[in-house]
Amino acid sequence: MLYTNLAVMKNVFWKMLEYYGQDPEPIFLEAGIDPERLKNSEDRIRFSSAYKVLVKLSEISGDPCFGLRIIKFWHPSYMHALGYAWLASQTLREALNRFVRYSRIISEAGGFLVEEDSESFLLICDSTFTKMRTPEAIDATMTIIVHMCRLNLGSDFKPISVNFVHSEPSCSEQFFDYFKSEAIHYAWDFLTKELHSLNQLRVLCSRRCSYCT
Repeated sequence: MLYTNLAVMKNVFWKMLEYYGQDPEPIFLEAGIDPERLKNSEDRIRFSSAYKVLVKLSEISGDPCFGLRIIKFWHPSYMHALGYAWLASQTLREALNRFVRYSRIISEAGGFLVEEDSESFLLICDSTFTKMRTPEAIDATMTIIVHMCRLNLGSDFKPISVNFVHSEPSCSEQFFDYFKSEAIHYAWDFLTKELHSLNQLRVLCSRRCSYCT
C-alpha cells in the first residue's frame, strides 16, 4: 500500500533544513517531491518520499535531539482542519479523540488509539506497520502531540509518563526539559524487534490533574 500525508506538513522539514544551513530544494527534489506542492493545502505526497527527506534531515543535523526542534517551526494549520478542531475542543479528551478519529487525514502512515481506566487516559501511537522506526520520527510525533495539548491547556501541562521505543539519547536531559514528565522511559531496539507490542508510544495524563475531564 502507498501511504500518503498532507504535503503542507512538510513545510516543517523545509524550514528545518534552512535552520541547519541547507538548501531544501535539491533535497526535496531528490526525494521526488516538487516544492511547489508544499503550497497546496489539499495536496498529498507519498509517505515514502517524505520519509526520505526526514532521514536526510536527521543525517544533516547530526543532532540526537533533532525531533524536539521541530516545534520551533510547527503550526496547527499544518494539521489542516483537524488542527483547528483540536484547538476548538472543550476538553483534552475531546481533542485527543478527534485526533485519533481523523489523524489519517494528516497521514495514513501510522495509527493512534486511546485507552482509559479509572486512573489515567492513555494515547498510543503505533507506526510499526509502516516501519517508521527512526528515533527522530518518533520524537517529532510525540513533541507535536504534547505541544498541541499545551496550546489547549497552557504550558504547565505535563504527562505523567512518556514512553519511547528507542534507546535513550545522549541528550536525554532535554527530553525531561521539554516533556516535564514524572517519568520518561526508553525501550532498547532489540526488545522492540522481539516484541511487536512494545513498538508503541504512550502519553498518559492523570484524572487527578483534570486534564481530560
